[in-house]
Amino acid sequence: MYTPSTGNQPQAASTYDVSLIIPCSSYLPFTLDTIEVIESQLFLPQGFHVLIARDVLKHCHFAYNGRAEYFTLAY
Repeated sequence: MYTPSTGNQPQAASTYDVSLIIPCSSYLPFTLDTIEVIESQLFLPQGFHVLIARDVLKHCHFAYNGRAEYFTLAY
């Protein structure tokens, strides 16, 4: 995998097939049966455990309000 921090040098990373479910108390959960994810330790020191990328967000409406410091995710 290439990242901004590795430049032209690829970084080895494991890939996994996973299912994603985002539960909702009022509606059916958001579900993706199988997506490929890449393991990365790059963000753990910053407190991130997962990044949701465009392959997931293309199934949703994501809105970020930076001034109010909140986001909404609709599907």
